[in-house]
Amino acid sequence: FRAAVERGFATSHRVADYARTLGYSPRTLSHASLAAAGVGAKEFIDRRVVLEAKRLLAHSELPAARIA
Repeated sequence: FRAAVERGFATSHRVADYARTLGYSPRTLSHASLAAAGVGAKEFIDRRVVLEAKRLLAHSELPAARIA
């Protein structure tokens, strides 16, 4: 799941998309994410998106509106 999020967080923020790609139900993926990472799948995806936004704000010339 972690690798799939790294590959796809820029284009997909939906748990269902990752679950389908990995061959699990969204619920099963969320339970597995909670057990492995301590947060549900949606929170895991959202944290990666926020991390990238922070990185872009700190290290790029892009305006905040464009990053959002």
